[in-house]
Amino acid sequence: MIFKNYEMKFKITKIYLFILIFLTKECNSSILFYLFVMKEPEAIYNHNVSTSENVLQKLKKHIKLLSIIRIVLFLLIIILIYELHKNSVILSICLTILIPAFFFFVEKNAKLIHHIKYRKALIVINKNEIEALNDNYSIFDNGAEFVNTEHPYSYDLDIFGEGSLFQCLNRTGTCLGKKTLAAKISIIQTDKEGIIKRQIADKELCRELDWRQDFLATAQINAQDTGSKISEAVLSEIKTRARIKHRFLNKRIFKIFYILLPAINVLSILSYIFAYTPASFIIFSGILNLIFTGIFLKVINQEHSGSDKIKHSLKLAEKLIVLTENKSFESPYLNEIKTLFKIKGKSGIQFIKKYNSLIQLFDARLNILTGVLLNALLLWDFRILIQLEKHKTLILEHIDNWFFAIGEFDALISLSNYSYNRIENTYPEIINEHFQFEMINGGHPLISKHKRVTNDFKIDNLHEFGIITGANMSGKSTFLRTIGIHMILGSAGTSVCAEHIKFSPIQLFTSLRTGDSLYKNESFFFAEIKRLKRIIDFLNTEKACFIILDEILKGTNSKDKHHGSVGLIKKLVQLNASGLFATHDIQIGELSDKFPSQIFNNCFEVEIQNDELVFDYKIKPGISRNLSATFLMKKHKIIE
Repeated sequence: MIFKNYEMKFKITKIYLFILIFLTKECNSSILFYLFVMKEPEAIYNHNVSTSENVLQKLKKHIKLLSIIRIVLFLLIIILIYELHKNSVILSICLTILIPAFFFFVEKNAKLIHHIKYRKALIVINKNEIEALNDNYSIFDNGAEFVNTEHPYSYDLDIFGEGSLFQCLNRTGTCLGKKTLAAKISIIQTDKEGIIKRQIADKELCRELDWRQDFLATAQINAQDTGSKISEAVLSEIKTRARIKHRFLNKRIFKIFYILLPAINVLSILSYIFAYTPASFIIFSGILNLIFTGIFLKVINQEHSGSDKIKHSLKLAEKLIVLTENKSFESPYLNEIKTLFKIKGKSGIQFIKKYNSLIQLFDARLNILTGVLLNALLLWDFRILIQLEKHKTLILEHIDNWFFAIGEFDALISLSNYSYNRIENTYPEIINEHFQFEMINGGHPLISKHKRVTNDFKIDNLHEFGIITGANMSGKSTFLRTIGIHMILGSAGTSVCAEHIKFSPIQLFTSLRTGDSLYKNESFFFAEIKRLKRIIDFLNTEKACFIILDEILKGTNSKDKHHGSVGLIKKLVQLNASGLFATHDIQIGELSDKFPSQIFNNCFEVEIQNDELVFDYKIKPGISRNLSATFLMKKHKIIE
């Protein structure tokens, strides 16, 4: 059953959940809140903002209290040292209690600061979603770097850039996720089974609002604190470092020094304690260790410098992987992605944690005094270096999988967030038997639902083309983009802005916005010819595609344009293609008489009512007949 009024969906869901809770006798405040308060996502986001703001106020009170406690403990330690410095036993007992307590509250304070940042991030996330529900997407990254005028469809369909589909979808928290999302709407997936698996994953993530926002808040906090986002540059840096040939790990002489020199140091200290050797021997062995470290200081500095560049991104990767691995999923695709975090069936997080901890231990050398003491005693830098080399090979083998999975989850969160916000949307039915596209009450997702006009449309086979005629501003171009965007969203596995859609995934080519290029010394007309040639070349490879063309050959005279357009359509119906052709040339519609089984006519008509043009933006069968340009020129007294 299809509900045209999406409010009805919530009423039915509420009744179902109420019965379920009554039967299972399980109830909590959040479910009751959903049942009796929620009507649409905006209410949920407002509730989340209110909850986080309340928690934030409590956290701020706690952190003030902790600050007072830390100050009191610190002053108490100073006073006790001053008053009891002559009584070492009592002073030692007091300090043994107070110093650990002081550092306990320092750590507690750091955790509270993190929770405060987390709650602030949640508030921003939910407020941004409220803005999005009110059709304000300007606060989100628009993916302008992905704009490509040569792409088969993205430039024509406003996939990237200000006010684009990407800006509407994008909620990614990592650079890898952003690029993955861009790829999902830049490449049409034609695998039916793959699309259905992604649809199931999208539906599951759609229900996991808290987890999705937890993922995004974690990524945002890291970016704010460190300025680091997981990106391909970081991935490249890790792989480059991992490919560096092992300098020490596999060489026996270094293994001997690695064990022998610290051992000599320890023996020297023990010997000194038992009065077998003088203190000068300890100093000598420590200097020996420092000399050995100094020989390889350049290599050590290079390794540490490179580690510093990637440690923040690896720390974020660790947090996001932990979040994902601790989450149970039902859909096969999400569990397939989760397996990429494993190494031989075991969680790979322990290896990332170990690598991250080694990098943090490496930072001990940043304190000159600590670094000198640790290297004199234990060959600290050298030991860390060898441990890092042990982990490099493993990291290199699996880092691609780990980063791919993080980017995939990040992108899927954006797509499922879109479905969650669009409760009136539906998931397309994917078919493979033969090419077909059928849409009922479909509208453009970037037009406000209060202004959006929906249409029905159907193409049953390849080699079938619809010719769309109509006046300027009547809705032709918007309709063409609606069809294209629904194919893209459906292929990506997310929901579409329609009551029902059924289609076969197919490659998409468009020509709606071809421009000239001074840089390439190309005219507008020649650029359009090149694009049309590219479409024909693709079809000559015997691959199928759906073509959307809008008023082609604008750069030539009307007679030449008509003959060229007719010739192109005659060519296309012979190839493995289907599509839509919008034009002002109503004579092209006469091709339906010559190709009745392959060409049909639709139009967007304009009506003249009370000396005004009226557009209903509804598609109708037949060829447009009304002359809006002549009417407007007469109305504005341009012509008689």
